[in-house]
Parts: sequence; structure tokens; C-alpha cells
Amino acid sequence: MCISFLILPISRPPADIPSFSCCKLLSTFVCSSETRNLGSQSSKDIGTGEPLFCNFGFEDWALLSLRFELHLLAHAFLHDCGDPERSGIYPDHLLFYYSRYFKKGLNPKNYGVDNVEELVGLVRDAVVLMCPPKVLESTLAAELEGNVEG
Repeated sequence: MCISFLILPISRPPADIPSFSCCKLLSTFVCSSETRNLGSQSSKDIGTGEPLFCNFGFEDWALLSLRFELHLLAHAFLHDCGDPERSGIYPDHLLFYYSRYFKKGLNPKNYGVDNVEELVGLVRDAVVLMCPPKVLESTLAAELEGNVEG
């Protein structure tokens, strides 16, 4: 997906990307007035015709990715587990299951926090640690289509 170009912090041209102008062109297209007519007026418009994600920085994309991945992880674990006795992932096991499902590591220090509980606190609008027992649960419905305002 071309959105990965927007995730790069574009303060100066990266040496390993030969056509940096392509990245600038993509960024200009996303923030241009042409994109205003591509979708509905709900979350893609902040009221001025500009997309909500137009001025996102690297940190914004990282937190958005974390929200989505933890939401998927919470629902995928319950689906794959199939055990009604398990209501979610324990915080001690979250890093293991994250690496198992997404084939990459999750380090809370990369987000400026010390442990998994604080990491989940950063994205508490998408996932929470419910008690008792203390397990990761998504606050969103399993089908994301039901979460979109139309």
C-alpha cells in the first residue's frame, strides 16, 4: 500500500530512495483538494475539507498502527483460541503473542513507556486491560465496518 511513504519522517531526502520527488508527489496528492471528493465526509474531513491524516507525523502513524494491530490481536486470539475459559491475553504474554501473530517485535520503550500496561494505556480507546482477570480486550467491535460512521 502506498501509505507507507507517508510514514517516513520526511525532513530530508533519504539516500536509499532514488525518487524522493515521488514521495513528495504522493504527500501532495493526499493533502490536495482532489482527495476531498474521493470519500465520504465523515472521518476523512476535519471540517475544512482537509483529510484528518494530512498532517500526521511519524508518531501519529505509529500509534494508529499500534491501535489497529492490538485490536486485531485481541480479536484474533479469541477466535483462534476457541476456549470460552480464556477471555483475552494476559499482559505478561502480550509481547509473545504480538511477535507470533505479526512476525515482528513489540518494545514498549519504543513508545516511551516502561511496560505493557502503560503501552496499552496509550491506546485505551482501542484496547484495554480488563479486570479480573487482567487481560487485553478490544473496545471495538470485531467487524470494523460497524465502527464507521456514515
